[in-house]
Amino acid sequence: MNKYQKGLLKKYNLETSILVIASYPPRGGVYTSKTGGGLAPFTKNTITAISDYQRTTPTDGKIIVLAETLGREEIYEEGNVLVWRVFKRNSIVLYKQLFGAVSQFSKVRNILIEFEFNCYGDFFIASFFPFFISLLRIFNKNITLVLHQVIFDLSQLSGHLGFKGKSMKISIFNALIRLYYWFIASVSNNIITLEEEHKNRLAKLISEEKITAVPHGVDLNFKATSKSKARKKLGYRDDELVLLYFGFLTWYKGADFLVNTFAKRQYKIAGKRVRVILAGGDSPTLSSKPHYQDYIGKLRTKAEGSNTVSITGFVPQEDIPLYFAASDLVLFPYRTFMSSSGPLSLALSHKKPFLLSSSLKGYFLSPDFSSSLDQCGLREKDVLFSLRPTSLLKKVNALCSDFGYFNKLSAFSAQVAARRYFEVLVPSYLAVIGARQRSESLFSAGAFMRRLLAVK
Repeated sequence: MNKYQKGLLKKYNLETSILVIASYPPRGGVYTSKTGGGLAPFTKNTITAISDYQRTTPTDGKIIVLAETLGREEIYEEGNVLVWRVFKRNSIVLYKQLFGAVSQFSKVRNILIEFEFNCYGDFFIASFFPFFISLLRIFNKNITLVLHQVIFDLSQLSGHLGFKGKSMKISIFNALIRLYYWFIASVSNNIITLEEEHKNRLAKLISEEKITAVPHGVDLNFKATSKSKARKKLGYRDDELVLLYFGFLTWYKGADFLVNTFAKRQYKIAGKRVRVILAGGDSPTLSSKPHYQDYIGKLRTKAEGSNTVSITGFVPQEDIPLYFAASDLVLFPYRTFMSSSGPLSLALSHKKPFLLSSSLKGYFLSPDFSSSLDQCGLREKDVLFSLRPTSLLKKVNALCSDFGYFNKLSAFSAQVAARRYFEVLVPSYLAVIGARQRSESLFSAGAFMRRLLAVK
């Protein structure tokens, strides 16, 4: 480490600083394939909003990000944020690397950790994560843990993980994952979930008092483009009905459901030829798994033989607005509500009307969703469809045949977006990060076992 880098560390080593541990996009970028998944852009948008907010306050607050290396270790500034690319993903030494970096900021007490499975490594690497948090607590750090996924029944992810639906293996893993959630939530001072539904689930294991639901933020910084210009650039016709799926192609997100529904025949809805766009590529965390290779292979074969369905591959940041502008409707055929959807936040950014599978009805437990629904004169059933082809087709046909219905759904998207801009959520984040709740005792095994057995 050179003299300039040491000076940066000293500059940011303040009691008012917030240290963030997370995946983070390359310098100057937000949405990129280099880091994989949606955690990196979420982190960048969240801390950019916090940093911008801090500049308007008299406090000398700064933000430090400890992120994965992208080929080599780096230390640099982005605005009022210090980025230290210090840990190697999927390496057992990453916890040593992280703890060594944390120890350089002796004055910093508040640590924000973004967590989802596979963000730091595979199952073996993730198994050590609870002990890393425990070590930070021993050194009197105030830990706020942002849980991007909360799911207790892995049978809901059987096709995603390559498991059989109901088996002894699933039962064992379900017990272990509840224990895992309990451990990491108990040793943390505060927990943030991204939807009310996930808060309610987690409250079955730990005290509800230490859990706060802060919605998945919405990025307002995309440059708008017209539908006609976007379609011309992408090669879509103006007289087509364009249905969009955005994000990685996975089983739990229902990519195969859309392909199976639309690939075999050419549909016309409201007098328009239907075009289905799957704007995304292979999941980087699953790409090496045999069951996923089989899944994605079949998916691509069916799409290649269809005149209706096309798969774009990973969409670069500059093209994201084009696909949303070109679409008429965004579809979310998810099979389970494991986490708050990053692609849905992008649909909200572009104020696009969308339909959700009934598996995602938990969204309406979040106050901003339910109040926006009422304000726009809609009901839950107007936004939801069941995972049957006939249900989806009927819903799309009703929507595209009723201009008033379509406009209400567009207004609903805009209403939710306005309540979820990253900038709007900053005070909620700062209130949680500044709270110093006591962690729960790790020795209350009896209480935990009662909760564990009660969770379904």
